Amino acid sequence: MRLLIAEDEAPLARVLKKLLEKSRFTVDVVGDGAQALAYLASGAYDAAILDVMMPKLDGVEVVRSLRA
Repeated sequence: MRLLIAEDEAPLARVLKKLLEKSRFTVDVVGDGAQALAYLASGAYDAAILDVMMPKLDGVEVVRSLRA
């Protein structure tokens, strides 16, 4: 399963990525909502973990854009 983590706090993103990879997930990490939207538009992800408060676009705005 391929996951995307969108988190602007790098230490937290690293911990999440490491834990998920130990559980055999394939994980990509981005640092803001605009990057998350671009990555998710590819359709290559099974799920995403989105921070609610990110630069450029927050997690809620990313979901709204994807659902529109």
